[in-house]
Amino acid sequence: RFGEDKAFHIKVLSTANESFAASLKGLTMLLGNRDLPAIHRCAHKLKGSAFTVGCKHLADLAIELERQKEFKEEILLNIFKRIKQEIAIIEPLIQREINQ
Repeated sequence: RFGEDKAFHIKVLSTANESFAASLKGLTMLLGNRDLPAIHRCAHKLKGSAFTVGCKHLADLAIELERQKEFKEEILLNIFKRIKQEIAIIEPLIQREINQ
């Protein structure tokens, strides 16, 4: 995807992994604060990071979170749980790619 520039490829993957971790931390706090506009902004950033590294399913989950019109805790927590599960799958794969 990034051609022959291995250093750039590693930098993009590392940045995405850091962004995913920050998004999880941020969403945890924002869900606790019931701050829907900030949840939307965090989901939007997560979506961009996910699309950048080709993680379409994670991006789709972020879109689902971003599109929520009301703070319905059960729905939001369910989406967040699926986001956490997806990142738990992706993170070691990205880490392995970085370490190759």
